[in-house]
Amino acid sequence: MEPPEDVVVSDLFEHQKAALGWLVHREESCDLPPFWKEDKAGGYENVLTSQNTKQRPQPLRGGIFADDMGLGKTLTLLSLIARSKARNVGGGKAKGSKRRKIDDAEAGSRTTLVVCPPSVFSSWVTQLEEHTNAGSLKVYMYHGQRTKDKEVLLKYDIVITTYSVLGTEFDQEGSPVNDIEWFWVILDEAHIIKNSAALQTRAMSALKALGSHRDANSEQLIGFVPAYGVFEV
Repeated sequence: MEPPEDVVVSDLFEHQKAALGWLVHREESCDLPPFWKEDKAGGYENVLTSQNTKQRPQPLRGGIFADDMGLGKTLTLLSLIARSKARNVGGGKAKGSKRRKIDDAEAGSRTTLVVCPPSVFSSWVTQLEEHTNAGSLKVYMYHGQRTKDKEVLLKYDIVITTYSVLGTEFDQEGSPVNDIEWFWVILDEAHIIKNSAALQTRAMSALKALGSHRDANSEQLIGFVPAYGVFEV
């Protein structure tokens, strides 16, 4: 799968194109969630818990993007964001894509929240400058409550912040980050929030998003899984 050329200026390697296709599938597939199947009576059964329902379970969005370090995960994720923007603005679809119906909730917010450690904050800015056309993606660097108006943040395609900032603002009244239903939340170096009792982990779990991606090395995910008990992605 290719990103829109008017936004992303760098060529993707084959593994990045495959990864972009997987990310898009995770967001657009209408498949049943894992362990659910349709029964003979027209209802749905969870084969793991034996739960039954007549209403079709909602698709499970998001995922763990765990390519090894150095394989260009950030560029792939920027391509995903660029593809979403191109569809929203132009009403078309990127090459090789299959669209699903976007409901009213998704049509409301198209802003992606990127949460990362301070050590890679500047890397996101650098890679945006390197891989995208200047001005094609509007980016806001959120260092705390410089604004309490969520509408200000929703004017941007990407809002970048850190785990420590969101941990500090957790449960604070007036934090616009906690009041937005983000289109996507990207958690870079997600192994940082492996402690389920930690303030930063609870702050990430409280974020509202239509889809979420955890960006981490697969080895680091061994320690990350316990943060969610029944894995929430």
